[in-house]
Amino acid sequence: MTQGLFDEPTPNRVAHTPYSLAFSRNEDYRQVVLLQTGFFAPMMKSLYEAVKSSEAAKGRSAFNLAMETDDPFYAYVSKHPELTKRFGASMRFVSSAEDTSPQFLSDGFDWARLGKAHVVDVGGSMGHVSASLAKTFPLLHFTVQDLPAMVARAKASPSASLSQLEFVEHDFFQPQPEASRQADVFLLRLVLNNWPTSKCREILSQIAAAMKPSAKVVINNFLLHDRGTLGKRTEALERARDLFQMAAMNGMERDVQEWHELIDGVDGLDIEKVVPQVGGKQVLVVARKSAQ
Repeated sequence: MTQGLFDEPTPNRVAHTPYSLAFSRNEDYRQVVLLQTGFFAPMMKSLYEAVKSSEAAKGRSAFNLAMETDDPFYAYVSKHPELTKRFGASMRFVSSAEDTSPQFLSDGFDWARLGKAHVVDVGGSMGHVSASLAKTFPLLHFTVQDLPAMVARAKASPSASLSQLEFVEHDFFQPQPEASRQADVFLLRLVLNNWPTSKCREILSQIAAAMKPSAKVVINNFLLHDRGTLGKRTEALERARDLFQMAAMNGMERDVQEWHELIDGVDGLDIEKVVPQVGGKQVLVVARKSAQ
């Protein structure tokens, strides 16, 4: 009641709010809440210690301190089936929310112009974004790459029934598989905010090395807006998300200039355009293979 989870419409009567009703009826939302309270909260508690002790310089985040592990965030998640389940549900829920819907990705890049083409969804989780695009653009074939535990779950999900999708185990810090080297597009959606700039450049360098001359990299992520350009509540939520990325993975949300700087630092890639979502929270970054 004190946090607004439930309501008291009349004295001594308790009623649902939209939040409590969603928690009871929407399994994905329920998993998000459980993930936040049981897993994310201890990380935030350790953030001060991580910053004060310069753990980030050693590649360790507040997450590593809180969970007492040297594993990277996603490697740790992949070793724990319940966390893998909750994280997959969280990704589905986030993607279905209005401000993170893949509709901007669908509308902001000319997928139809590709015709019959191959798209590699790098770090594509349960394949929900590829599935959404596949239904709109039936000539596209998608290879969804992720770590083994996530791929195992994805193959048992509704997305796996689509003939346009295949799921492949892949660590994006390693060279791209031979089968991906003729891909027309490498898609990274809500991936690069999970990593510090140095690691993002490692991921992108592996992709650049595998790209054919005509291929594109399409990045769809949150955009960090300049302070004072959003409403106070929206800005607070955006900055909180940025803080979480730092605590979990030494990652970060990026503004337009930081997206330019990230791509400019990758050998083999040239930035083509950075398109902020008008009135929204997302950004679309398109890069091409550098001319030899």
